[in-house]
Parts: sequence; structure tokens; C-alpha cells
Amino acid sequence: MKHGVRFWKKKLGRTPEHRKDLLRNMMTELIHHERITTTVAKATFVKHELEALINRAKRGTSEDWQFARDSLRSQEIVVPKLMQVLTERYRNIHGGYMRIVRNGYNSPGSDRAPKAIIELVNNPNDLVYGSAKVFGDKVLQQLHKVEGAKYRRDTIKLVDPVTGKEMSVFKLTERTEMSGREKHKLTLKEVGIYKQLIKMRQSLQSYPKSRAADIRNAHLIPRLEFFERQHRYQSEVDEVRKKNRNPSPKYLDTIGKHGFTVTDTFKVVPKEGVVAPAELPRQELPAVDSFSYAEKTVDIGSPVTETALGSNEKIVSVERAETAPSTTEEDPSLTQRLLSRLGLGHFHSGRSKK
Repeated sequence: MKHGVRFWKKKLGRTPEHRKDLLRNMMTELIHHERITTTVAKATFVKHELEALINRAKRGTSEDWQFARDSLRSQEIVVPKLMQVLTERYRNIHGGYMRIVRNGYNSPGSDRAPKAIIELVNNPNDLVYGSAKVFGDKVLQQLHKVEGAKYRRDTIKLVDPVTGKEMSVFKLTERTEMSGREKHKLTLKEVGIYKQLIKMRQSLQSYPKSRAADIRNAHLIPRLEFFERQHRYQSEVDEVRKKNRNPSPKYLDTIGKHGFTVTDTFKVVPKEGVVAPAELPRQELPAVDSFSYAEKTVDIGSPVTETALGSNEKIVSVERAETAPSTTEEDPSLTQRLLSRLGLGHFHSGRSKK
């Protein structure tokens, strides 16, 4: 067994030609479906190559267009999606476009290789976003349970010197009766839950922006591809007219799917409503949430802030105030609780991280 070999340089038990064809097929399917199930070895192999391809596609030069055509199959479908939709979705993200989620093993009668789901981050059916909307409240309950086992809570009544409102303040102190082994287990659980909440928070923030970017650019044809297609279709129509024939209805339907039509004088022009990219007006569209998972309503609770007092104790102030109803389409309770739990919302609750 060879050690120290980078995962994107592994041979996967295949010849160079077979490995290259495997890479092209997997990248094509991943861009088209935005999620596939494969082995962990293949997932890590294609992840590195596809992220490099997306980085190159974001430049948008003619050489990058040609490189994308040479690297993918189903070019009429996949290449425009890569150069148009995905580049705008990840325009403000520098790396980390793919996510690998472990998903069991192959069947017992096979090699029992570990399987994984590899998907594009912020795709319409994002796994982490779906987990945050469906199971976010349960994750917070798990965190409260772990903190309740690790810390002792003492409630105190105080008056806010600024607002004059009465506050319920509780002090959290690490329990001294626990053994070091029990405390270590609770710490590992706490850190794992916090990592999960961080992923959910990032997905809740970036998912609506990605949906807005997809809607804003999905109906357009990129500038270079627009004129290249128009020139190519015009050449094909001219070749047909040299034989005194008319373009077939099937051909007209094919180019119609890409936003073009043929006039009575056999000129290829954009269809009605399709504008060349250089003439497009700049306007911001509202974020549209097209997620298909069932959403749940969770009680917001009270805003919470905290101040660390020492290495093993802290004081947390709970402000009892009426919250105004939210006007956003997002689930205000769960989203706000997840954001505030990590100090990124209107209020902050939980332990301080030094």
C-alpha cells in the first residue's frame, strides 16, 4: 500500500484513459443533477477536479469556455449551466463548492466500500439547509441538555440600569462533582453540536442568496455563449439552404430551447423576450426560497445575552421583551435562534468561546 499520495492523484485501480472518462462522466452528472451517490474515494477524487473547474469557469474567458467543453459531456446542457448558473452562485465564495456526506457502505455481497453523497453547496435541495429547517430545534434541545448536564444554573433577579426593565439572570458554573472522563465526554458532545450549528448557520445565510442568483441568471445565456451559439446556428441554417431545403421542425424546436428562432428570411435571431446579455438591465430580484422540505414553527423564546465571568463560570442575562412579528418569508424563530446561538443574530445566547 502506498502512503502519502494525494487523493486527487490516486489511480482508483484504473488506467489513465479509464480514469479520465470516469472523471468526465462524474463531473457532468454532478453539474447536471447537483448531487450523486458514489464511493468516498471517487467523491474525494472528483471534488478536487470540479472545484478547480469552477474556479477556472469564474474567469469566463474564451479559453475557459473551451476548456469546459473539453472537460465535460452533454455540452449543450452542462457547459452553459456551469458558466452561467454555478459561476454566479459562487461568485462571492472562494472554494468549498462541494460537500461530502458519508452514507453507509456498499451491500454485503460486494466490496463493502464506504459510500458518500457528494453535492454542490446551496443546491435547491441542500442537505444541510434541509436539516436546519427540519431538525434545527432538536439540535438546540440537545445543546441545552448537554449544557444542563455540564453546568449548574442559579437564577438571580436584577434591574437593567439602562432600560430600567427587570431581568432574569442566571449563572452557569461547571459542576465539580463530575469526573474528568464524564466532563471530557460532555465537552466532545458540546463541540460536535456547535460545529453542526455553525454549518446550519452558514447554510441559512447563504441559501436564499444562492436561490436569488439562480433565478436572476437561469433564463439568460452568457455573452460569449450567446453569440457563439447564434453564429453556429446561422452557419447550420446556411448549409441547409445551400441544398434548397428548409430547417426541420425538430431543429427549430432544438434551437428554440436555447432562446433562438429562424425568421422568414432564414436569419437566426433571439426569440421574443430574450435579450443579449450586454443589453440586460441591472436589477435586484428578491430572494426566493424553493426548498421542498416541510418546515416547522418553533417558539422564539426570549432574547439572551451573556458575559463570561471566569474560566469555569459565566453569567447570562435574559431580557423579557415583546418581540415584533417577523415580516420575512424565512422561518423567523428557528433561523433567528440558530443565528443568535452563535452570536450572529439580534441577540446571543449560550457559552462564550474564548
